[in-house]
Amino acid sequence: MATQVSSFPRQKLAFNAKNAEWRKSVCDWSDRKIYYSDSVVRKSFIRKRINYNLVNGILDLNDMSLILNPDNTDASYVPENIQHYPIMLGKLNLLLGEERKRRFDWYLIITNPNAVSEIEENKKSALMGSLQDAIKASHPDEESFNAEMDKMSYYYTYEWQDAREERGNLILNHYIKELSIKDKFNSGFMDAMIVGEEIYQCDIVGGEPTFERINPLKCHTFKSGFSNRIEDADILTYIDFWSPGRIIDTFYDVLTESDCEYLENLPQVYSGDSMSNIDERNAFININEINGFEGGYGSVIDNYSIFAQTTGSAATTNYFDNNGNIRVVRTYWRSKRKIKKVKSYNPETGDEEFDFYPETYKCDKDLGQEEEVFWINEAWEGTKIGKEIYVNMRPRVVQFNRLSNPSRCHFGFVGSIYNINDTKPFSLVDVMKPYQYMYNALHDRLNKAIAANWGKMLKLDLAMVPKGWEVDKWLYYAKVNHIAVIDSFKEGNIGAATGKISGMMQQSSGVLDLEQGNYIQQHINLLEFVKMEMSEAAGISKQREGQISSSETVGGVERSNLQSSHITEWLFAKHDDVKKRALECFLETSKAALKGGSKKFQYILSDGASKIADIDGDEFSECDYGLVLDNSNESQRLEDGLLQLAHAAMQNQMMSFGAMMKVLSSPSMAEVHRIIEKDEKDMNDRKSKEQQDAMKMQQQELQSRKDVEQQKIQLEDTLNQRDNETRILIAEMANQVELPEDYSKDDLELKIKKLDEEMALKNAQHQHKVRQDEIQNQLQEKEIEIKKMQKSKVPK
Repeated sequence: MATQVSSFPRQKLAFNAKNAEWRKSVCDWSDRKIYYSDSVVRKSFIRKRINYNLVNGILDLNDMSLILNPDNTDASYVPENIQHYPIMLGKLNLLLGEERKRRFDWYLIITNPNAVSEIEENKKSALMGSLQDAIKASHPDEESFNAEMDKMSYYYTYEWQDAREERGNLILNHYIKELSIKDKFNSGFMDAMIVGEEIYQCDIVGGEPTFERINPLKCHTFKSGFSNRIEDADILTYIDFWSPGRIIDTFYDVLTESDCEYLENLPQVYSGDSMSNIDERNAFININEINGFEGGYGSVIDNYSIFAQTTGSAATTNYFDNNGNIRVVRTYWRSKRKIKKVKSYNPETGDEEFDFYPETYKCDKDLGQEEEVFWINEAWEGTKIGKEIYVNMRPRVVQFNRLSNPSRCHFGFVGSIYNINDTKPFSLVDVMKPYQYMYNALHDRLNKAIAANWGKMLKLDLAMVPKGWEVDKWLYYAKVNHIAVIDSFKEGNIGAATGKISGMMQQSSGVLDLEQGNYIQQHINLLEFVKMEMSEAAGISKQREGQISSSETVGGVERSNLQSSHITEWLFAKHDDVKKRALECFLETSKAALKGGSKKFQYILSDGASKIADIDGDEFSECDYGLVLDNSNESQRLEDGLLQLAHAAMQNQMMSFGAMMKVLSSPSMAEVHRIIEKDEKDMNDRKSKEQQDAMKMQQQELQSRKDVEQQKIQLEDTLNQRDNETRILIAEMANQVELPEDYSKDDLELKIKKLDEEMALKNAQHQHKVRQDEIQNQLQEKEIEIKKMQKSKVPK
């Protein structure tokens, strides 16, 4: 018989007093306590099992008693077994799919003040160095220098990142993909909808951090008060049945030879020991629930082997099951540790300095040291395998302390209870369960009504069948020839009916009406009513499930989906808070796992490029990290809107294809904003450059036209000057040369005058053409200025 443990062992002890026997006593207490419940905010084991079985298609008829037998009468008509129709499973899967597709936008930052100050100095130094390099560099003009400053401002505002934060983001992204953390969060969200709890564990196995989703049925908490956080419990027990191979894989480095012999020689039958009373609080699982549990209780028996006696004060525990698995009980508890806060003085400056030391530290009073004693919390762990093996009974490797609070610690378990105001949780399955039970009960009645619906039945009086005819022959004539042959005198020759015509005897209707169509239709209408009521209670409309009728409008469907999302948004918000805390816990676990070593892994960038990361564990573990989230419903709608606008922008050639690919592959909403803004700026710069080049081409073309016209004018002026000179020369020659007798001087003057008129006409035509060219050039220049003004007024 195992040692009885009546109360939890004392924790405020010196470290030397916490010997092996003390540690075993804690594990034994937990081993005997797992079947008891003292939580005021968690549902009982049986209530959780009923919900899980219901989702898995197993009904508990005792839980349905309020539906099947509302008057609680001792009646034999209450069915002993009915068929299950999982109408609520579609709603659960809908929310599960939405959670899987929902964006979880996080960003890792350093939170401890010393590291933040160092980040400020590093950023300042990097910025000053970049400014000096920009000043020293030769820039052809002020415009290129301003462009370089804009680029630098964008980099240090959005893209610059401290190396430690970059390492943290890189490691977290790597483990999220390697450990399939998103899938485990999705499974945990299903737990939250079924039983109102979700729990995760972060631990170190084989030197590597692990992340696991925990079954709420196997996790028991004690001394957690009214807190709805699993990590606030002082004692946590996790029970499971493992194969011997898994036990050796996990604890191979701490198992002794005798432990391995114990695992090798497992008994072939159940091995149990008696467990007596632990306390008198009547906290044991309700006996009536256990004895009356139908359908799904077999799994409880097989996995946990709870056999209650009539008094309810004793039970039997079994350390093995029929499948060869062995029970593993992992216990985590908060113990007390004595530390000393020592005040000393800096030998150079004389300033006071404070440091924490273990309880064995001796102060040097000659140096002026003074001590102050504190008792702080310290997380411990211990594992009991079967009945005899005890391993890893020690302070936890990862304490999850903070530099600002050395007493802060928890066990690596993170979870939330979806309750309201210090009460037990009322999960989504609890909301829909009464309607599911009513649907099953009504459908059972419908099945029976359909089975009893025989329609109209012919009533055949054998006294009217002709003598010598069989029933088959009569049915043949009735069905084939549609003739109902009767013999009215058949009974007239028999007994007391002699001389009487059979047709004169008292007759009833020839048809039995067994039709139950109205009754069946009523049940079908009731089934539809129950489904509508379930949707109303759960807040998941038919439109949200994709069931849209042809008479509904687009605006009505959108409004229905929006209101439905408001109703269920609190589930996603609480789930996101758990995810944030779980990832922070995993970061602390990764720091402890990587400390003193390094992590090298290969990863793929968003553009498909492959890189190898080499992370120094000591540098990574020297900081405290926190996660910043932005995963509200507004962000989700903004994301959908941005994706639609990005598609439209790419179709209208306002966004490049490369930027579109970055938007689709980016995990961060803020990064999407920056990608779109940067690409928009690049597109505007390219368009401005193209416009400037086009204007330069037009100006060059106008200048070339002006040059050609100027050359034409100069050529015409040269020709006019030559003509004038020729005319003057002719006039001078005319005065000197004697004219023929038949050619008078008046004729010469008339000819010269005619020549002058022709020259004047040519000059007038030339001036008119010059003025037209000038007007055309002015119109073109004004048109260019109007286009520039219109381009500058286009909104970005």
